[in-house]
Amino acid sequence: MVEYRKLKGLRVQYSISQEDMASVLGIAPETYRLKENGERPFKIGEALAIVKEINRRSNEEALTVEEIFCCPKVANNGTRRD
Repeated sequence: MVEYRKLKGLRVQYSISQEDMASVLGIAPETYRLKENGERPFKIGEALAIVKEINRRSNEEALTVEEIFCCPKVANNGTRRD
């Protein structure tokens, strides 16, 4: 099962409820919960909509799909960089 800890952390950081995110995606809140908990996969269009919403609510540089949904970056020496 995939865990979306970074997604959840960003969602909470920017005060986006699961219900709000479900509305952005046009899905039921329970379906969103299942997806965020890794029990169902996100579709690529949903991932793009999530990134767009998070970036809209943040005042920082724009995040990418990879930064939110994929593995953390690894430095050249093999250590994690988050």
